Amino acid sequence: MNICFLSTTHNPLDSRLFHREACSLSKFHSIKIIAISQTGPIGNFNNVRFFPIPPPKHKIFHFITIFKVLFAGIACNADVYVCMEPGSLFSGVIIKKIKKKYLFYDGHEYFPELFADNTVFPQLIRPIVIKIMESIEKILARHADIVITVDPYLKERYLKYNDNVYIFPNYPILQVFTNEMANQSGNGLIYIGYLKLEKGLHQILQAAVQSKTQITCVGPYASNFDRDKIEKFIKENPNLDITIVGNIRHAEVKRYISLSRIGMVLLQPVDRHLHVVPVKLFEYMACGKPVIASNFPDISAIIKRERNGITVNPVDVEEITQAIKFLLHNPEEANKMGINGRKAIEQYYNWERIEQEFIELFSLFTTKYEEEQPSNY
Repeated sequence: MNICFLSTTHNPLDSRLFHREACSLSKFHSIKIIAISQTGPIGNFNNVRFFPIPPPKHKIFHFITIFKVLFAGIACNADVYVCMEPGSLFSGVIIKKIKKKYLFYDGHEYFPELFADNTVFPQLIRPIVIKIMESIEKILARHADIVITVDPYLKERYLKYNDNVYIFPNYPILQVFTNEMANQSGNGLIYIGYLKLEKGLHQILQAAVQSKTQITCVGPYASNFDRDKIEKFIKENPNLDITIVGNIRHAEVKRYISLSRIGMVLLQPVDRHLHVVPVKLFEYMACGKPVIASNFPDISAIIKRERNGITVNPVDVEEITQAIKFLLHNPEEANKMGINGRKAIEQYYNWERIEQEFIELFSLFTTKYEEEQPSNY
């Protein structure tokens, strides 16, 4: 069976799109990925073929990208289409109506708020943009045969629009995050993800200054606003020992985590963060690092159960600083937390454990597809 992934915002080699979903399905199916790429052509990998779409010159031309993905998807002539965000879902719904194919929607983020965060929109109208995008996504998601998401909170949201919702979290891939890597020692703090103030980066930098701890930040700036604020903070604190790596390939993330001592996950208390368990939490655990994380219910439940870190009030810089100092001054306790986290990944929080269930979900449609094909007799 031919499966085609559509995306209007994700890189073709995105960790969820390619490394988890496409690579898993490529063991049994022919996979095509139509997604945004700034680097042009990408070599094929085993059973996966790439059809890169150039990004728009400006965000206001995003609608052009949506139609480019639509036409490329129609030409692809797949049996199942998997859409990775509302933009590609718009294209997918049209393809489904025209070609009578199966449609999956991977709703792995709260997309309406992410869309509204775009710097194109003034802060004043962003609540209105969120409401509009919620209505659009609601209409589109009803046309999907299956909705895939990452946690119970988002599942409950999508169940309002669609009866067929399945959870497949962004757990680390054990083949990527090996046990040997988890045994490496390191120094300082590590922050993985978009360099964005509401991700807690400002509080982390303040705590790094107060605790006199080195920090490595891996990821791109989320916006020019965040870049200006962070660079201003760095200039105002010349004693801050910071390394900003920028955007890197997913395969390189593990190396930077391994070279650190403490993983930082300090989402700020905005609505969409309160029930999120970020993938970086699991990646820190996979590398055997103790974590300092926001004391939100879902994150706290994991850390309390696995005993792999410390939860703090993410807006309280002094509390964050004291947590950093505790782990630095108690290396045996910190090491034990790291070991606990790695064991939890090996036993439960890994993609290999849920991979077969993910493949079987598509196998149901393989059977339907074969039954619907005309007989040769």
